Amino acid sequence: MKNAGLKPSDVTLVKLNPPEIPARLAAGQVDAGTLTEPLVSKYSTGYQDKGAHELADDKALTSGLQLLIAPGAVVADDARSAALADLAARFTRAELWITAHKDAWVQSYYVDSQKLPAEVGRAVVANNGTATIPDYTTAAARLQRITDVLAESGAIGALDVSTAFDRRFDAVQAAAAKG
Repeated sequence: MKNAGLKPSDVTLVKLNPPEIPARLAAGQVDAGTLTEPLVSKYSTGYQDKGAHELADDKALTSGLQLLIAPGAVVADDARSAALADLAARFTRAELWITAHKDAWVQSYYVDSQKLPAEVGRAVVANNGTATIPDYTTAAARLQRITDVLAESGAIGALDVSTAFDRRFDAVQAAAAKG
């Protein structure tokens, strides 16, 4: 809305669950929606002939991050924190494997497991780009930019996201990315 020069008062915002958005767009019940993969690729591939498209400048509107989130009590517990560190390492290695083995991932996950057409799986992988494992400073800056946009729109209150990151896991991810 900001890029189009619109204010929240210029539009009617509709709360929808992400899986509802493609059908509402296709039916003309909403003019725009926020989608994540694989919904982006499923919608744009399935409705391209009817004008479906991503906003050309929407990449600047997302952080590109996938976050592992856990309650403070879990992170504070040594045994559960160790399990989270193991999960963070496995997640990091998995993301990097996907980048290195895109065709195998499309076939195994999107086609065989999710029963999506290979065309959609390839579009999802292309849209997701190359996995990178940013450090705390980079990740926090990306997330803060998005948080500031949401706060400016009035969707949320002002928030300092740096307090939400546990930096103990930076070293775990960095080691996993190297190994």
